Amino acid sequence: MNIETIPEDLRFGVEIEFYATIPREEVQTMLQANNVDARVVYYTNKTTQHWKILRDGSLDIKAGEFGMELVSPILSGRKGLTEVQRCLTTLQEIGVRTDSSTGLHVHISPLREDWKLKELRSVVLAILQSEQVLDKQLPVTRRGDNCLSSKSNWKICQHYLDQVNSCSSVEELIRYVCPASEESPTREESVMIIEPGINGNSQVTAQSNVTRLPDASSRYYKLNLESLLSHATIEFRAMEATTCDKTVTKWICTLLQLCKNKSVLL
Repeated sequence: MNIETIPEDLRFGVEIEFYATIPREEVQTMLQANNVDARVVYYTNKTTQHWKILRDGSLDIKAGEFGMELVSPILSGRKGLTEVQRCLTTLQEIGVRTDSSTGLHVHISPLREDWKLKELRSVVLAILQSEQVLDKQLPVTRRGDNCLSSKSNWKICQHYLDQVNSCSSVEELIRYVCPASEESPTREESVMIIEPGINGNSQVTAQSNVTRLPDASSRYYKLNLESLLSHATIEFRAMEATTCDKTVTKWICTLLQLCKNKSVLL
């Protein structure tokens, strides 16, 4: 898809999971050298004006590797997509590795306001009915219900489209489209002990990994609507992470066009 066709009235953000053989500080240095304002962050759910380089303990790390996630600020239009491509080029230069366990997550919202419920219902219905077409852009490991961390929404609610179209709140929409499941994957998280340091500055004094039990979260679907409550975005979790700029560009543009046109892909 041509970058010129990207809708300018929607904003987006991306999260790219990957493995690297160099620490986050060196990844930061290389991104900054390519004019990307990226900074190592220990942990935050807050949206920032710069790219965040986070540790990702959910990945199956091999010896000598670091699991990371690169999270964008709010982006829009051709300028935003060009910035994503610059990041991907840098990750290629670093030689990062991706596999079936790493994800490329895309968040989308209107440029100047939050989603309105009527518009949101139309967008969600179009996405649901386009899932099998979108699957054709995905690796086999990500199609249908093959991936536990990005399950099929269509399989869950294909017989409840009328109910989806008549939902009277975001919370009700989430319950139909992304119902909580006890099969949510376990994940490893980094737990840091932070204590006051010299001159009142905080410092990390210890760090360990713990395995969290499934939290019955409803975010483990190809279309995650739970992000509406935390970020006012809809999140697409279906795509496997890759550093191929053509693949990522096509995917982002396809999703933006789908959200703008609210029409089923054929």
